Amino acid sequence: MTSVENLIKINKVPNQLSEINIHISEFKKQKDYYDLTVDIIRKVNEAILFSMSQKNTKNITIKIHCEKVKRKNLDIKYLYYIAKSFQDLFPDVLKKAYIVNSPKFFKMIFEGLKIILAKDTYQKFQFI
Repeated sequence: MTSVENLIKINKVPNQLSEINIHISEFKKQKDYYDLTVDIIRKVNEAILFSMSQKNTKNITIKIHCEKVKRKNLDIKYLYYIAKSFQDLFPDVLKKAYIVNSPKFFKMIFEGLKIILAKDTYQKFQFI
């Protein structure tokens, strides 16, 4: 099972918004995603609470690091599920999301999110 500690790191800088770094190269296919999902949601809540305590806002920035990502290691259905879940559970929390060092196939996968994410949410993602 993938460890959430390898997957997500939260940068907590006083007087700034929280920044969540997701290292998707550590994201491996697995049989049961329940524990991973609970841990990810816990980490996002932690980041939101930190931002609220520092800037009196619940907005967060996410950087999705895609170096060394291989298509065979990604569970696309789960990526879609977690993206939709975050939108439903944490509306209006995402300030900006950056997708860093993504392979070409990742942009095609990302295009599939258009059908499940709200337009304003989808537009907050930027490839760098």
